[in-house]
Amino acid sequence: MKPSTVLYGSSFPYEFFELSESDLPRTDLLLIAGTSLTVSPANQLALWAPRTAKRFIINRDPVGQAMGIDCSNRSERDLFTSSDCDEAALRLITELGWRGDLDAKAHLLPERSQALLGIVGEEG
Repeated sequence: MKPSTVLYGSSFPYEFFELSESDLPRTDLLLIAGTSLTVSPANQLALWAPRTAKRFIINRDPVGQAMGIDCSNRSERDLFTSSDCDEAALRLITELGWRGDLDAKAHLLPERSQALLGIVGEEG
């Protein structure tokens, strides 16, 4: 459900640094999805979030153990779900009642995400 991917060696947009500095201190939930958490500076967000912030990790495999992320079912801070990120995001969006907003922007999504929404080949 993403419009693009940041590849190894690619630069982050300026907004990443500006917004992470202003938004992270107020974060109460950090979604970590589809990442190995091995590349800086993105992996640092998991460390920069306040200790009171919950971290929801959506990934096929557990990640971040070296950074103190606990993907076990015993963690009080971290919640891990082993899942395909697009499928998990769609379930979350649907449960939150945001599906209409997503459908309105579906034309901006990659074909695989559009297929998951069931709209590939439809006009609109």
